[in-house]
Amino acid sequence: ISVSDSLEELIPADVEMLREYGVGCCIDFRTADTCEKHPSALSHVDGIDYYNLPIDDHIGNGDLEALTQYQDMGDLYIEFLERNKQEFCTALQMILQHPNQVTLYHCTAGKDRTGILSMLLLKLAGVPEDRILADYQVTEHYMTEKFARMREFFEQCHQKIPEYGFSSAPEQMKKAMTYLNMKYGNVERYVEAIGVSKGECEKLKRV
Repeated sequence: ISVSDSLEELIPADVEMLREYGVGCCIDFRTADTCEKHPSALSHVDGIDYYNLPIDDHIGNGDLEALTQYQDMGDLYIEFLERNKQEFCTALQMILQHPNQVTLYHCTAGKDRTGILSMLLLKLAGVPEDRILADYQVTEHYMTEKFARMREFFEQCHQKIPEYGFSSAPEQMKKAMTYLNMKYGNVERYVEAIGVSKGECEKLKRV
């Protein structure tokens, strides 16, 4: 399993490197409109199964006003967990359908939509929550330049993203995990509630 941000800028050599690495499945969480405007470099590659499972983060479609309803990204993550159950169920099942290949999943920035799927997979694997939060937190460090470009782009469009949109503060993911634990009891019950069978759940723990 591998995680990435947007892949539209990959050159042929990059694509070939991913094929040699073993990537056989690509899951794209960007919206259909974004994918149409900025097609993934892996969307039509022989030997790589490509799936678009759109999850709306309000940023890709320019609906930035919608972000003002959230206190922080944690609230949006909770919305993902409830609104996009089918997308996460399908993504988990796609991973299982490619047992001998690498599944690469991505969105635009590789922090939020991919972050929730990563959290689910890590919790299924039994990774302690403090390790999951540390993994999420480091994302911000490696995205400094990307965040700067995003700020500049939206400023030029006279639009503004709440500052928490450029953050991977651990308390944001912690809020989502706390919600999951309180409502569903544990990650196994959540993934079963969204449509993953018990047998599939056990297999995912060994991925």
